[in-house]
Amino acid sequence: MRLTLLPSIVLFAAIGGLSSCHNGDTDNNSRNSEQSAQKSARHDPDFLEQHANDPHALENEFGDEAHAACADGANDYLREIELHDFSWDDDAKGVNGQRFDKLTTHSEAPYVLTLVSTRAKLANAFGGFSHITLYCSYDAKQQKVLGYSLTDPLLLKLESDLKNNTVPTKRPDYIPSTEPVDRSEKPTISFPQPQPKETASKDNDLDTQATNFLSEYYQIAEQSPEQAIPWMMAHYKPVVDFFGKSQSLNQIIAQKRTYLTRWPIRSYRLLTDTVTHQCNQTNMICQSMGTLEFDAQSPERKAASHGKASFVLSVDFSGNTPQITSENSQVISR
Repeated sequence: MRLTLLPSIVLFAAIGGLSSCHNGDTDNNSRNSEQSAQKSARHDPDFLEQHANDPHALENEFGDEAHAACADGANDYLREIELHDFSWDDDAKGVNGQRFDKLTTHSEAPYVLTLVSTRAKLANAFGGFSHITLYCSYDAKQQKVLGYSLTDPLLLKLESDLKNNTVPTKRPDYIPSTEPVDRSEKPTISFPQPQPKETASKDNDLDTQATNFLSEYYQIAEQSPEQAIPWMMAHYKPVVDFFGKSQSLNQIIAQKRTYLTRWPIRSYRLLTDTVTHQCNQTNMICQSMGTLEFDAQSPERKAASHGKASFVLSVDFSGNTPQITSENSQVISR
C-alpha cells in the first residue's frame, strides 16, 4: 500500500482551516449568545424596573425599536393634523433617513422614551413651509407608540396636573422689608410731548396705506392662480424674508402657485380688532400683524381646512408700488 504524504504546509493549512472553522463557530455562537442576552435583557422586568426613569438607558436598549415605531406612524399623525400639506427634510427621507433626531433628557412617565423630530415641515395657510417640533412617546415595556404631539408631553402632563390640582403648590411666606424707606424725594412725573402735526399726519397716512394694502392682499389671496400670481409678482421684493428664510421671488411664486392650485377655494377674514401697524417714517416700511380666520377647500381631493392664524407682513411703501419685504404666519387653531 502506498501512502501519499501531504506537504507540511498543506497539513498546517488544513489544521488551520479546521481551527478557523471551529473558532468561527465559537464566534457565531458567542454573537448569538450576546444577541440572545440582549433580547432577554430587553424583556427582563428587572432591567426595566432598574431603568424605568432613565431615558438614556432605555434609549440604548430600545432605541432601534422606538425610532422605527415612531417613524412608521409619523406620517399618519401629520395627515390627521394636516392643515394644508407636510414634508420632511432630505436627510429624513428614504430607507436610511432618520426622522427623529433627538431624545428628551426627562422622562414623562416610567418606561417611556420621548423622541423628538425637528425635520418635519407643515404648510401654513399662505403657501409657506415652516419647521415644527414633533414629539413621539414610546413605551418600552409595552413596546408600542403611545402617541404623538406638537408640544412636549411632559409640559402637557404638568399642565393637566395643575388643572386637576394634583401638583402641590406653596406660596412663599411674605417677609416685610426692614430697610428704611426714603420718602424725602418726591417722584417726578413726565408727560409725553405732543407729536408735531405734520409727522402725525404722515404716520396716519402710512397706517391707512398699510390697512388698505392688507385688505387688498387677502382679497387677492382668494383669487385664482391666473389672477393672483401677476399681482404677487409685482408686489414682492426680488428677495424676501419668507417664513424665516431668505428666498427669491421665483421661489416664492412657485410655492404660492402650488398652494393656490392645491386649494382652489379659499377665503380669509381679518379680525380687525387684532390688527396693528408699526410704520417707520424714515424708510417708509410698515409691519402689519394680527389674526385672521381662514377656510380652504379642495373638492377634487375632498379635503377642507379652516381655523385661525396669526400673521406678520412687512411692506415697503417708498416706491410707486408697495412691495412685501417679509412675510410670516402661524396657525394657532383649527
